[in-house]
Amino acid sequence: SYTTEYYLLKAAEHSVLIERDAQNHIIEYDFDEMADIAGRSYGSLEDEYPVFSGSSARVKKLTLTGDYLLYNDISGIFIPVTAESCVPGNIPAADMPFAMAHEAAHRLCLAGEDEANFAAFMACTSNDDVRFRYSGYYNAFSYCFSSLYRQDKDSALQLYEKYENEGVALLKLDRRDTSEAYKKYDSPLSIA
Repeated sequence: SYTTEYYLLKAAEHSVLIERDAQNHIIEYDFDEMADIAGRSYGSLEDEYPVFSGSSARVKKLTLTGDYLLYNDISGIFIPVTAESCVPGNIPAADMPFAMAHEAAHRLCLAGEDEANFAAFMACTSNDDVRFRYSGYYNAFSYCFSSLYRQDKDSALQLYEKYENEGVALLKLDRRDTSEAYKKYDSPLSIA
């Protein structure tokens, strides 16, 4: 639970730095801008970690197949034949930078999902862009919280309610918004 709490607080610290509307919802990100940043997201890591050396191509938008993937609980794909990292254009804002960095990790030959998630976390949290840093910590918290919830529901819920500050409130709002955005893709045909 210490790790989950750490990522809760790091995500909350960054949540207050994100541009929001009058109701505190994240203002939709420009996909092309984020795709360019995601394509270069491993550049700051490659000197220290040569495994991240390689392509800096932008992430592509899936327009025709994006909804199909979301209906199947898939938020991005890597196409080996064309070496393209792709995500749906309508992925929720809090998840978008992380999903893009995850798919860019596959382009760097990190094939496993866990490895791509860890690489995406590193790329996001070392990024100069606060939207990427927030997405990295947001996703780290979400993964840890889900794991803790499966193991010890009471501890997870106590932690979730432990802090009452603006950052945590914004994080909770973003989690609700993300959940609502994905809910419209719930399908009995889901492969997950």
